[in-house]
Amino acid sequence: MFSDNHKISARQLNRLLVLDLIGKVSLLLPAFAGVSSGRDFMVSLIGGLILSMLYVFSVGYLAKYVENDFGGFVEARLGHVCAYLLRFFYLAYVFINLTYLCWLFAAVTKNFLLPEMNVAALAAVMLLCGYYGASKGIEGRGRTAEVLYKLILIPLLVMLLFGAFSIDSKYLAPGTADISSMTLKQGFLVFTAFGGAGLLLYEAPMCSQKERLKRTVLHGTGLVAGSVFAAFVVMIGAFGEEGLRALPWPAVTLMSNVNLPGDFLQRWDAIFLSLLLLSFFVAASTQIYYMGFLAQGFFSAKENEAKKRRGRCQSICMAAGALLVFMAFNFSGTYDTAFYLFRILNCYILVPLTAGFTLLLCVIERVRQGRKLKKRTAAAALLLCMGVFCSVFASGCGRELEDRTFPSMLIVQGGNMDEVLKGWQQEEDKYTDFGHVKAVVFDEKYAEDRPLLKEVLRYMEQNPVFARNMLVFFADDTALDSITYKSSSFGSYLADRYKNGTAKEEKAKSKQARKKGKEGEVTLGDLLNFLHNKEDEISVPRLVRTEDGYSLAESISLTNGDEKEAE
Repeated sequence: MFSDNHKISARQLNRLLVLDLIGKVSLLLPAFAGVSSGRDFMVSLIGGLILSMLYVFSVGYLAKYVENDFGGFVEARLGHVCAYLLRFFYLAYVFINLTYLCWLFAAVTKNFLLPEMNVAALAAVMLLCGYYGASKGIEGRGRTAEVLYKLILIPLLVMLLFGAFSIDSKYLAPGTADISSMTLKQGFLVFTAFGGAGLLLYEAPMCSQKERLKRTVLHGTGLVAGSVFAAFVVMIGAFGEEGLRALPWPAVTLMSNVNLPGDFLQRWDAIFLSLLLLSFFVAASTQIYYMGFLAQGFFSAKENEAKKRRGRCQSICMAAGALLVFMAFNFSGTYDTAFYLFRILNCYILVPLTAGFTLLLCVIERVRQGRKLKKRTAAAALLLCMGVFCSVFASGCGRELEDRTFPSMLIVQGGNMDEVLKGWQQEEDKYTDFGHVKAVVFDEKYAEDRPLLKEVLRYMEQNPVFARNMLVFFADDTALDSITYKSSSFGSYLADRYKNGTAKEEKAKSKQARKKGKEGEVTLGDLLNFLHNKEDEISVPRLVRTEDGYSLAESISLTNGDEKEAE
């Protein structure tokens, strides 16, 4: 049986903190980079992460002196008005933060996983799951975090490790960074992404191992900070500075660069992204729990009030808060509006206010120097969000599998991409899902028409259904005429040519075979890097029809001088 003493272990608090931060921080921080160079933002990132660790250190220091209730703790040191003000600031922060998280979850899910779903429906699912998790109390949330922690973190770390193999060393060449007011501003914004750590002070009295609290929160924040820093280095190495700025969510795009051994799945990025988004359900339950906990303090703040009545008041506040967030989600209208409000209200106003209160309390408490008793408790594991999450994504597709076709190849031959895809769809009696395309074959005329090629590449970059690790080829009219749109397995055939070494042997005859990765292999990501980072030259395999089948011994070289050379 699980205990019901309203206590949580330091380890569970650590896991809740990590899962609350990892999804938001991974997707949010690159948006703060703006138009800065990668080196400039790297300085901002380091400064912001150091500032975050110092702030979390102060939170951990203060937490060990909070005995029964943080609201009462603040009231005893700063007065009744300040205690209510701080509670209101944190409540407003949680409300805006959850609204933004709903938009972030809905936008990423719709763009990369479920394009047919309505964003409001996705936000509603997240809020409902979050409310269910929050209704289980702090112990239920702690047990959920125990179960999901390794399930989410280990695959993401594996993804990051394999993503490092796509690094191009020239993108990480030594250089200089410009330290300016913009650098300081971005460093501050990085810090604000961790600004909600002060909410742990309200949970400090519920921790059964308060002597380990400071070390716990530092460990959790350090893990997130280190992971994000490593991911940012890998993203610069994989995309280059210009490519990184062109991507709305580079952390998600990085997942499509990953190639794991085996052919079990073509789109591993869908698995990795689903795991990252799973952390949003934990974050939603945490934010809704805080909303109920903070709001009920305005209505039933007395410690001796009936426990059942306080719990009922908190449940009502959680439900009302989730409903208000859903209304705010619909009122904001777009992700860009929600991001703007989050940046102005939370980053520039509420985080500085709450952090200022925290630092002031640290100075006051430094004089008092109190010691408190220690307690220990244990709990088993309960799987909560996993089943709900899987059921959402299993049932979320608008069409059944038997109503879809999954081509492994795409031919781009004349017209813009909208026309190409519409033409393809018109020839099919089922919905065409391009999420499993392994190869795209361009008419070689695109190599001569560079503006049109750039237009198509940018279209593919902005459409997440096209993975960056799919192979790219040019072909002449003879080869294109021999390939039909119905040849759904032709993309797999081309991919197998490289995997089995046949194409590699052919490309070894070419003097300009690429040195990066498999010899001669060029992916969509390679072409996008060439486009954004103005690389000198790239050689794209040329598909030629022969008596024996198809040859890949030739290539077409593209240069930034808009020249084409057939070998």
